[in-house]
Amino acid sequence: SIVEATLSLWRSCHAHLKPTPTRFHYSFNLRDLSRITQGMLMAAPQSIESQTALIRLWQHECTRVLCDKLSLSEDVTFFNDAMSECGRRYFGTDDLASEGPPAANFCREIKIDPVTGEEIDEPMCYELVDKDIAGKRIEEALLAYNEQRRVVKVDIVLFDFAMRH
Repeated sequence: SIVEATLSLWRSCHAHLKPTPTRFHYSFNLRDLSRITQGMLMAAPQSIESQTALIRLWQHECTRVLCDKLSLSEDVTFFNDAMSECGRRYFGTDDLASEGPPAANFCREIKIDPVTGEEIDEPMCYELVDKDIAGKRIEEALLAYNEQRRVVKVDIVLFDFAMRH
């Protein structure tokens, strides 16, 4: 039902969110479907422990690929409604549009190789995390980045919408 839900959501966006002179970037094509699938395949199988985790991963990828193109609030509302309808029809859930913990791949502790002192690369993994934990880890990553860069420091304000992405 993931494939059917993805096709249904994509078709809704393709049919109702047409490009105009002010929204010329509203182009929904088959590459979007492959980007959603590719993003889902990047998750480590052990990170998807339940159907809820799989649905949240699907929601995250659809939002990343399809909704991030949208510039008008009424278009985002249409997308959220279409996402909720897909949740009801294909997954039997009503809470897809509700705000939940973000799916993130950066919330793990960094592992250091005791011999070389270098970071150990781990496969990208989506995991459901609490918003407060995600915010703390993002702040830590920003501080570490700024410590490495002596010339130009990045000073940004993190808000919920940015943390979900």
